[in-house]
Amino acid sequence: MSTASFYTKQQLEPDLSCYVQTEHAPLSGNCYFLAGTPSILIDAGLEIEEIQPDIVLITHGHFDHTQAIPYYVKKGAKIGMTAVDAQSCGITPELVLHDGSVVSNSNFTIRVIAVPGHTQGGVAFYEGKQGLLFSGDTWFGGDNIGCHSPQDRPKLIQSVQKLKALNPRLLCTGHGAQSF
Repeated sequence: MSTASFYTKQQLEPDLSCYVQTEHAPLSGNCYFLAGTPSILIDAGLEIEEIQPDIVLITHGHFDHTQAIPYYVKKGAKIGMTAVDAQSCGITPELVLHDGSVVSNSNFTIRVIAVPGHTQGGVAFYEGKQGLLFSGDTWFGGDNIGCHSPQDRPKLIQSVQKLKALNPRLLCTGHGAQSF
């Protein structure tokens, strides 16, 4: 059975697509495909048959953002995530991401921003030239933040303030609609 019935594609920009899970709503999440050479997928919550990413970047180590990593590894993709979150979910990334790391393709230059709070090793990805922010589950726009425990809240609030200061043109969140 094709998994295509479990997601829909939204074309956000000429070289940027969002794949949204349509089944199992509590675990529904967004995956973003950035066309170019090499091609980049942000978050691996879905097995998307129609794409062949060269690199998969992970915002944080929760299952709904990592569950399809084995699928993309079998297709030859390199995985990029922080060492802290990789260790917490038993993944060995080929690209260990740090605050300030840069990952580029022919259409996008993405800067890694450390955003602890939702997870210890959480990151966001910012494409400054085009004003694109991939916030994972750290920030959902406005005052909506991804907090799991009271002790993480101060770190998360600092992380969200850092992301808000970027004033992105397009906020691409880990769940729900994008904000223009």
